[in-house]
Amino acid sequence: AAQFKRGMAVTYDSLQPGANRVYFCRDHDTMWFGIKWQDYFTPRYMALESIYAYMYIPMVYAGDPNESPNPDDDPKIWEYYKKLYTARSGFPELQQGDVLLREVDCDSDWVFTGLRRLGDKHVLVVVSLSDKVENVTISLDKSIPAKDGDWSLNDPISGKKIDTSISGGKLKLELQPFQVLIERL
Repeated sequence: AAQFKRGMAVTYDSLQPGANRVYFCRDHDTMWFGIKWQDYFTPRYMALESIYAYMYIPMVYAGDPNESPNPDDDPKIWEYYKKLYTARSGFPELQQGDVLLREVDCDSDWVFTGLRRLGDKHVLVVVSLSDKVENVTISLDKSIPAKDGDWSLNDPISGKKIDTSISGGKLKLELQPFQVLIERL
């Protein structure tokens, strides 16, 4: 997750101010690569899809009805996407906001963290790519307005709220394997 985030930051740094990045989460080429080299719709892969959904302008290839696997081969896959995009639709920051990657950090290389900013509002995105429980500390840059106190993050897949607190721009979380969390600061 940390290496992936560094690569994303380099890509975003190369864009002109105000430019948006379209990322093909899955297209017909990546689909064929996935079929040949890996099980495609694994929990780690779906967690990675959530990073694309929340940090890019996602374009998802829906598959080829004559060639499997396709997202509609398994209703749970469609349900996962539906939950991701339903949550995304509730946060204008995730749809139109600037991507901030260097302003938030996590002490686990298995956990992706990023922010989306629209005006003076920020949404924190936390995604575990680990197959184990991860106890992490997330640090927000001093330029990010975050009030100290109790706070909850939304898990869009399970629908649960995860309670934590922010103190001095830091929050501690216990993340379940492949868990996705989002919330407005």
